[in-house]
Amino acid sequence: MTKLFISYSHRDEAKKNTLNKHLTVLTRAGVALDVWDDRRIQGGDDWRQEIRQAIEGCDIALLLISADFLISKFILDEEVPRLLERRVQAQVRVIPIILGPCQWQLVPWLAPLQARPTDGKPLSKLGKAKVDEMLSSLAGEIHRLHTQASAPKPASVVPAAQPVALPLTDGPVVVEPLPPAPSDRYRGPASTLYGRRALQARMAEGMATHDVLALYGFRGNGKSVLIEQVQRTPPAHLPAQWVRVNAASEQNAATLFARVADALGDRNDRPLSPPRHGGRDC
Repeated sequence: MTKLFISYSHRDEAKKNTLNKHLTVLTRAGVALDVWDDRRIQGGDDWRQEIRQAIEGCDIALLLISADFLISKFILDEEVPRLLERRVQAQVRVIPIILGPCQWQLVPWLAPLQARPTDGKPLSKLGKAKVDEMLSSLAGEIHRLHTQASAPKPASVVPAAQPVALPLTDGPVVVEPLPPAPSDRYRGPASTLYGRRALQARMAEGMATHDVLALYGFRGNGKSVLIEQVQRTPPAHLPAQWVRVNAASEQNAATLFARVADALGDRNDRPLSPPRHGGRDC
């Protein structure tokens, strides 16, 4: 199942509905495509949480670009940053669709993305037949992306140096060498963090003063990218080993972190359980 997220301004509802008709053709033809927009939120739902869950689970994101989209505080502060993070971390395909005339080429995060229509001409400047032709072509492109994602993946190459597995009944714990920090001559494309600078500074400070530091979160929310960025932050105060943990959902976090610390040796500093209060980026 390919999950598709549509980000749009409600002022562009009619254009979004036209797009949905072309996507519905795919689903009626048997393509396993789950199209989500915020009109699927039902009465009584936590709408912010529903949007966040849809963003976290999507494989493709369509951004319906208009002047209203580009001045929407919620879209720009809540939806776009996380979609761009997931584009880097999880290879989510983010496709802008230019609905109407606006200076989208001047928006730093948007200008590098390949937009549709391919020449950047807004849909509002096209006749109905051309709009249908473009949206039909977009639906075909999404079908191809779905087909590629559904194709069997080649077997991954087993690395020469195998991690050391430590026994933990409630979930696997793996100790690995810390990847070397990029040198000053590093010229490859650096992963980008959005809205994580304060957390990056806290992590670097913690690694300078503690033997054990716990970094926890759901799959794909930026932990590996954060480690990479901290390695780029001088001075480097990083431990000799790091631990990957896949914890069981019913496991107590404080107990897990303590057992990981025990596995690494006799430690005086023990990570604390995640705070119970909400709304904080830990």
